[in-house]
Amino acid sequence: MKKLKFLFTASRASHIENFHMPAINALRQNGHTVDTATEGYVKENLVDHSYNLIFQKKIYSPRNIGTINQLSKIIKSNSYDVIISNTTLAGVITRLAIPKLKKKPYHIYICHGYLFNDDNSKKAKLYRSIEKCTSSKIDLLLTMNNDDLEIAKKYVFCKNIQYINGMGIDSNKFPVLSADECNSFRKSLGIKENDFVFLCVAEFSERKNQQLIIKAFSELLKTKPDSVLLFAGNGELLENCKALAEYYEISHKVRFLGYITDTNILYRSAQAIISASHIEGLPFNIMEALECGIPAIVSKIKGHKDLIIDGFNGMLFADNDQIGLSEKMSELSNSEIYNKIKKNVFLESKYEVSEATEVLLHYYLQLSETIPTYSV
Repeated sequence: MKKLKFLFTASRASHIENFHMPAINALRQNGHTVDTATEGYVKENLVDHSYNLIFQKKIYSPRNIGTINQLSKIIKSNSYDVIISNTTLAGVITRLAIPKLKKKPYHIYICHGYLFNDDNSKKAKLYRSIEKCTSSKIDLLLTMNNDDLEIAKKYVFCKNIQYINGMGIDSNKFPVLSADECNSFRKSLGIKENDFVFLCVAEFSERKNQQLIIKAFSELLKTKPDSVLLFAGNGELLENCKALAEYYEISHKVRFLGYITDTNILYRSAQAIISASHIEGLPFNIMEALECGIPAIVSKIKGHKDLIIDGFNGMLFADNDQIGLSEKMSELSNSEIYNKIKKNVFLESKYEVSEATEVLLHYYLQLSETIPTYSV
């Protein structure tokens, strides 16, 4: 087998640690070298070398020019065989940083969700033009939802475009818990035995749109007072959402739990998960909830539509539709409807980390002679 030298780029080190370690571990175990270039250092011993870059959130910020130059020097000095870039910001900067070398690295871009839809908004036009202008630096484009796949094909963001089933969920992290364990956890949060628990697991941001969930929940409580809403996560809009719950006088029904490492107990103790996100790739929180057997109420956007069939294993509502979300929450609270949907909730094996990683390795190792087998 030819030993290859890889560079993974992403805007945050946590992105690598959370989503790419199964594939990176498999690569290194089979003798390949793996470096990373991210904002912040990847934890020691997880990769061969970690480079720290500074990214400005605004993709067109002049300060990103320095990052492009720094990354270009890293690429030049290391003679990488394969570069795997992730997320919109790091993806574009990586493309601009790839220098003109005699030995050009094979560049794979993993689209974790385009930050635009196929419409005529100024934002969509801007991002489409950026993707199109830099597309020549991509050898292989991997998308993980059908909408992004169609957008990439329509605007020819790469000559070689493929579909993958995300980065994979490790089912071993979500063992079935006893009723006593779940009831004990619910009691620790002051949740009554007959309360219907809605859960949202996400960073607090404009994109994740937790404000809409709070507003919809305040309407739900008028007819379904035996309901509780749990939020797991931190973020820049956390305090804003706490204030919003106080404004609607529903703080006694909402729990802000902060960042939770053991999400399994959350999923197992809730009746349903909610996502009002505006944009997604293939959302981990929804896949994790399906793995744990709880229905999802989600906005009808890309990524969500790939996982949830309305009325079958969950419910869909129009993006940013407060009334629609409240109505779906009320509908799912009905025991007959809930039980009918819940029996259809499961995560397909193609989303398991073992299968997803095998697919990723197939693409990563196209320059190598053989593909290693990955096992969880």
